[in-house]
Amino acid sequence: MDFFDIVETSALDLSFLEEAGISALPIAQTPLTGGANNRVFRLEFQNDPSLLLKSYFQHPDDARPRLQSEFEFLKFATAQGIDCVPKPLYKNTEKNLALYSYIDGSLATEADATDSFIAASVQFLKHLNRNKSQGKHLLFASESCSRVEDYFQAVEKRLSKLLAVSDPNLQDFIHATLLPQWNHLKNTQCKTALQALNPSPEDFILTPSDFGLHNTLVSKKHFYLDFEYAGWDDPVKTICDFFLQPKIPIPQRYFSFFAEAIASFSRNKEKTLERARQMFPVCKIKWCCIILNVFLDTEQARRRFAAVDLPLSKEKQLLFAKNYLFSTPTDQR
Repeated sequence: MDFFDIVETSALDLSFLEEAGISALPIAQTPLTGGANNRVFRLEFQNDPSLLLKSYFQHPDDARPRLQSEFEFLKFATAQGIDCVPKPLYKNTEKNLALYSYIDGSLATEADATDSFIAASVQFLKHLNRNKSQGKHLLFASESCSRVEDYFQAVEKRLSKLLAVSDPNLQDFIHATLLPQWNHLKNTQCKTALQALNPSPEDFILTPSDFGLHNTLVSKKHFYLDFEYAGWDDPVKTICDFFLQPKIPIPQRYFSFFAEAIASFSRNKEKTLERARQMFPVCKIKWCCIILNVFLDTEQARRRFAAVDLPLSKEKQLLFAKNYLFSTPTDQR
């Protein structure tokens, strides 16, 4: 693919690189695979280090400013001396493009779910929040939860979108399996009692949000990627999502250590841990809905932008959601 054809709506010109302070054109442009949201390229230069070019997908029904969220979050992180993330170098909001430092490494696998990865992840979050008051200008994380009710509303919103999809196989699964599970969970949860567990504003942390091995590069150390959803959030959502993201599961034997470490960022550690225990099954239903995002128009457009096979993805993701919903945490995963 030619460098000037990366964006469909407008060809890139030399001024983009000149504005970024780059005088030479790249000698090679390599598309990087693995993501389903954006287009990402490695730009190689004759005498300078490689750069990463990210072309962001934006849909009218998805108002989150992904480029701004990621770029500003990484600016804050690098200003704090954090060196395990890409450095933000240049952004062009009109063309929805950004340049970052290129990190050479291997995508993490389940074999990388080790003590050192968990420890490094805790230290990364701790470093992010060491001077969190300096990040007041940053956005809230995607689907941030300032109260317990927000966790339930996030699921209801996602279910409502899925129920509007006219796909018989999807609707069979939702009505026969997913909704009964969700309704049972809601009936066993006393929301009035759970309100006592609402987080305080002071408890909020800065978090990558979409955080885990699936967004980690392994080199001489761990490098963390993908901050489009990053921002301020309840630490409980970070705890739950870290273990519930389905792409590369984190063994549950690390849950207590990780949860207690992240909960210690809060004023009331025990309250935060109890909220994590209560919200964990709610977040699992949410992630089951996320797995089914491929059925939504917005997600279909995003995957077409990233050149993902839609029919195969739908069939695969529906089976994945069925297996995920009834999966049981185990130390052997």
